[in-house]
Amino acid sequence: MRPIEIPGDRESLLVLFGRALSLNLFLIETRGTTIAFAEEIGQIMLCFMQEKQVCNAQKFASLIEGFHQTAIDIRRKLEAFSQEETIGVSAPPPLVDFV
Repeated sequence: MRPIEIPGDRESLLVLFGRALSLNLFLIETRGTTIAFAEEIGQIMLCFMQEKQVCNAQKFASLIEGFHQTAIDIRRKLEAFSQEETIGVSAPPPLVDFV
């Protein structure tokens, strides 16, 4: 799976990060995974942790399958959002400054 393209302009970047953060909220949309930005490589990543003591082979296979499907779904949501921005369709507001 190729990485999600990171926009070059600040406004688009803030909008993408704002969307990623909104998907992270309460870990519901991400199904327990976390969206992160790896600055050193310039990529958005999907992360998940599971204690190895409670993970047998069957559970591991199920986790990998679910993680893969979640990655596909999150990617579609972030890319659809980017396309909406490109064609001018209304999208959620960018990050808000907190006082």
